[in-house]
Amino acid sequence: MEDVAALVHQYVPPDAQKIQAVQGAGNLAVQPGAGVTVLNLKDYLKPGDVLAIGFDPAAKAMRSYNVTSYVEKPQDDAVALAVTFASLPDGTSYPQQILLDVKAKNIQVKVTNSGYKKAGT
Repeated sequence: MEDVAALVHQYVPPDAQKIQAVQGAGNLAVQPGAGVTVLNLKDYLKPGDVLAIGFDPAAKAMRSYNVTSYVEKPQDDAVALAVTFASLPDGTSYPQQILLDVKAKNIQVKVTNSGYKKAGT
């Protein structure tokens, strides 16, 4: 799991130079959707991996951050990270749910953030 944590830290936060390298290699695809546009970055860090960043252009807010990668071998030690963002009433974006799935180890970690309120209320 230490290797998985180290891997995740290479994707979060995204690196501007890596994004430019992906674009330069022709591995960046933009998928417009209903309210959310997704940037798919193939081979972001490793051959065959995908970093998908979903954002709401109207709200200027991130909506999702998904990583599909692996530690050493794609079929043997796949790792998936899925982060879903929500917004507070003032528009501040936060990670509402984080799901880390390590299929080879049969481990799934789910973190849900909720109940935010203004301090002093």
